[in-house]
Amino acid sequence: ADQRVGVVVSSQAMLRDGRHEIAQGKTLAEGLEVRILDGDLAWTQVELADGQRGWVDSKSVKQI
Repeated sequence: ADQRVGVVVSSQAMLRDGRHEIAQGKTLAEGLEVRILDGDLAWTQVELADGQRGWVDSKSVKQI
């Protein structure tokens, strides 16, 4: 399985239901580690430690 790990590098990272969906109202903390599931140059799909999944602006998460 692909286990890419990323870290949130922006204090403005908002979790969204889809690439262009309205934000879920959840802001991800800068420095938070997430699992990277999918993505492109614009949007990255992540999974949080609690299993919640969503999309964030690709500029706000960096693979580590």
